[in-house]
Amino acid sequence: MMHELKFYKYSAIFLLIINLLLLAFIIVGRPDHPRPIHQQKRGAKERLNLDNKQHEQFLAIAKAQETQMADYDKRQVQLLQQYFKPLYSITDTSNSDIILQEFFSIEKDKIVSIHAHFQEVKSLLNKDQYDRFNQFTEDIISRLLIKNEKRSKRPKDLKK
Repeated sequence: MMHELKFYKYSAIFLLIINLLLLAFIIVGRPDHPRPIHQQKRGAKERLNLDNKQHEQFLAIAKAQETQMADYDKRQVQLLQQYFKPLYSITDTSNSDIILQEFFSIEKDKIVSIHAHFQEVKSLLNKDQYDRFNQFTEDIISRLLIKNEKRSKRPKDLKK
């Protein structure tokens, strides 16, 4: 009886310590998450050292870009729905090649649009702000790549 109580006592203490270590790891070891796009826009003024006029122009450019990207995304979702719709019917009357071409054409347009957006932002800057611009664009591009990498990961059971 006494040995059982000691066992449970030590087990409870051990589990409590593990839980505390886990909580500490979660709180202290938490990686930084990319900031949402609206926070990135607010941070651009400081990161690029923009004056008020440049910042207003930047916000207008960013808003237009955000709207354009949302339109592209919406169109791609519609295309994917059209592409997979024949799976639900008995007869296959799909235009899968045409749909895929249009989907990839939109993806190309998105890339070209992002590049043009960066060119527009760069045209707002003075030469002394270019170094900051390079870091700014590198950060955004790496976030875009990470976002796409997360989106395209295959389930573990499909990996070979």
